[in-house]
Amino acid sequence: MPCRCKVTPGSTTRVTVHGDVGTLNVRASQLAQAESLTVRNNATIDAAAVDLNHQANDFQGRLSLNVAGDAQVADTNSLRVAGNVNTAIMNASTLIVDGLAAQGNVTFNAASTGQSGVLSVAGASAFNGDSIALDSVPFCAMLAAVTFKLSTVSSFNCT
Repeated sequence: MPCRCKVTPGSTTRVTVHGDVGTLNVRASQLAQAESLTVRNNATIDAAAVDLNHQANDFQGRLSLNVAGDAQVADTNSLRVAGNVNTAIMNASTLIVDGLAAQGNVTFNAASTGQSGVLSVAGASAFNGDSIALDSVPFCAMLAAVTFKLSTVSSFNCT
């Protein structure tokens, strides 16, 4: 199924996507979706706000975000995320942080959360799931409250 994109009439900046695509590159004021989205390679999103929270989404490559406002992203299995956001809510079975900076709060809902790049959060951080491994010091900085709702914290070594 090809990727379907829809520009809301009267606005060239609100984009709605769904379907199946090889690579996704989107620049919009607001990015949303009507149905699930599968991206077989990398995805790059530059937007003021992102709502890609359909539980059947499948980002098979790296998801790079540049979001001035709120970013909500869900993936049915593994999500590798990078970029800059104001606030973020990420939902996946496995979440890999591959270089992410947040000026506000973040919530990571994943059975397993790991790290392969810098993680910097200026606001509060919440980790919900089964296990977490964030130990790439000095590549992990939490500047406000950190909350865990996990069955295991395998490693957490942030400044």
